[in-house]
Amino acid sequence: MFTICHYPTKLSGSQLDMYLSDGWFRMGQTIFTCFYLDIEEGIFPTIWLRKPLKGAPFKKSHRKLIQKIESRFRVEVRQAHISPEKERLYDIHKLRFNGPVAASLHEALMDNATYDIYNSWEVAIYDEERLIAASFFDLGKTSAASIKGIFHPDYNKYSLGFYTMLKEIAFLQEQGFEYYYPGYFVIDYPKFDYKLRIGNLEYLATPEMKWLPMEAIDQDSLAPVRLKNTLRQVQMILTDKGIFHEMLFFPSPTIFFQVENQEKIQSPLTIWCPKRHKKEIPLLVDYDVNEEMYHLYRISLSLDSLHATRSLDELMTYIFALRQIQRQK
Repeated sequence: MFTICHYPTKLSGSQLDMYLSDGWFRMGQTIFTCFYLDIEEGIFPTIWLRKPLKGAPFKKSHRKLIQKIESRFRVEVRQAHISPEKERLYDIHKLRFNGPVAASLHEALMDNATYDIYNSWEVAIYDEERLIAASFFDLGKTSAASIKGIFHPDYNKYSLGFYTMLKEIAFLQEQGFEYYYPGYFVIDYPKFDYKLRIGNLEYLATPEMKWLPMEAIDQDSLAPVRLKNTLRQVQMILTDKGIFHEMLFFPSPTIFFQVENQEKIQSPLTIWCPKRHKKEIPLLVDYDVNEEMYHLYRISLSLDSLHATRSLDELMTYIFALRQIQRQK
């Protein structure tokens, strides 16, 4: 349930299809999956999306936008290539973002490598000879992933970013592709809601790892939400008993405590009870959503397992007793 990255040196269309169907996404030349997003506003569950392309006609509003853009501008769909004019457009586009952003389009798409392991295509939009928008998408064998869109702010009123998604979909339908993957959206974080506008979407349900219609989504059943709610219950009891604690977020728990044959935390969200008195030991509470199991560890140079249980009451009883014994020593 945490962030995992792979670093393939080559990738076939069939392999990309498999990655996409399991909720992976391209970042530079690497490919990753995650079910949490750590942003300034907090920690949010990421919901992976895909759109079945067969038998999915455009809405009337989508057709109107397509007609509006294509009657006003020149649009080309072709094999992707990074050019000076695209880099100039990217330099303007990236000013929209406050957080960390790749220094160049070449870095964002290629990690500054000299080759592309993906079969990348682009939609380019021109106002006469001026490039005003571009989007990039990767082709698998039967699936495709929308990767990045850039556009000039002078043309905000034309919804060029959304149009390029529609154009990618139209191209893929013409080519007989089965699925379109626009990445993820984030519940209660409207920055990504534009992806929902394309309609007829499925989401990747966890932990079952099954694609289900968006209309059937039950937010409370999502593994990240269940993890967050479960640990909040732990926090409430610890606070009530006066035990100091903090919620910790690890983007990739696999990079922590990775000593052979030693314990490893199971999720990116944990509760830390640091040492506050001389005779106390620092504790870590971890929850495995798939197994519905609480794990209590002592933190030293590695994780030392103290207790595991499916019962919240049993976990709390163990922690209270441990803290009481330690303070009495």
